[in-house]
Amino acid sequence: MQHQACSRPVVLVVEDEVLLRWTAVAIVEDAGFDVVEAGTGIEAISVLEKRDDIRTVFTDVEMPGSINGLQLAHLIRIRWPSIMIIATSGRFRLRDDDLPEGARFLHKPYAVVPSDRHAKGADGVMAAGRSIGIRAGRLPLLT
Repeated sequence: MQHQACSRPVVLVVEDEVLLRWTAVAIVEDAGFDVVEAGTGIEAISVLEKRDDIRTVFTDVEMPGSINGLQLAHLIRIRWPSIMIIATSGRFRLRDDDLPEGARFLHKPYAVVPSDRHAKGADGVMAAGRSIGIRAGRLPLLT
């Protein structure tokens, strides 16, 4: 299934814990992206098979079911090599060789923390042990 071109890039957020998924979705949407959600690796694969507009997959590492986030990341790299992958976990610290080439790791917790410019509505900072700047239409890890 093809979707009409959106004015904003599309990110697939894969997270089994609903409250964490809502948080991730809010952060990504606030950064200027459209978001599609999945609660499992299998659901994420189904979304990717039906849509051709997903630019980035933001996935939790530890998920229930037959496919965890690391397995999903490696499958995405093989089947959809142009899709950017960001894996996240609060329990595990991944090494570079745990992820497929080009994938990034973001440690939980992450939250939106206002900066001086964000107070004026122009910018913000996403904190995950280190700061990552967010600008409208651009989230460095997602672009």
